[in-house]
Amino acid sequence: YNMVDTLIVGRFLGEDALAAVGATGSICFMMLGFAIGIAQGFGIKLSHAFGARNEEELRSRVAASLSLGLGVSLVLTLLTMLSARALLTFMNTPENIFEMSYDYIIVIYGGLGATMFFNIASAILRGVGDSKTPLYFLVLASLLNILLDIFLIVQVGMGTEGAAWATVISQAFSAVLCFVYMFRKFEILKLKKKDFHLDLG
Repeated sequence: YNMVDTLIVGRFLGEDALAAVGATGSICFMMLGFAIGIAQGFGIKLSHAFGARNEEELRSRVAASLSLGLGVSLVLTLLTMLSARALLTFMNTPENIFEMSYDYIIVIYGGLGATMFFNIASAILRGVGDSKTPLYFLVLASLLNILLDIFLIVQVGMGTEGAAWATVISQAFSAVLCFVYMFRKFEILKLKKKDFHLDLG
């Protein structure tokens, strides 16, 4: 998403905006890597339960993944949004692009939940043997990101903030698609209230 944002921003908003989005690349990837790492950890537990054909444990793991994912997302979102300016300052972001970088990264950080839950949903689907569907949804979301980038930047005139909103909306779209597909396709993943009990084993 960041690469697409960079290309479209550079094409329509000029060099300073391109530099502003590019300056956030490392801290975007830092959070993305963290989200993917947590989701993969959840996926390992899920795949073990699925392989053992323990449906009750599988649903419990899914419920735990969703609960912990929500908690981690809230904490990360709060911490990163509060520290965004400090991070950009620490990285010596040039003054002429600082505000554009901030406009971009603050929206990206505000949408960390979408990133987290897409990766959790993808890990769940891979854990039950479906690795293709998350990829298909990711491709669709990437295409949506391109369209929204052009609409929000060129038509609406939102600048670098528009590129960030396009990314967050696209990620949320892919997450929703994954969860809708997952709960409709896999009967064993349909959760009940009793599945949401604390089990950190």
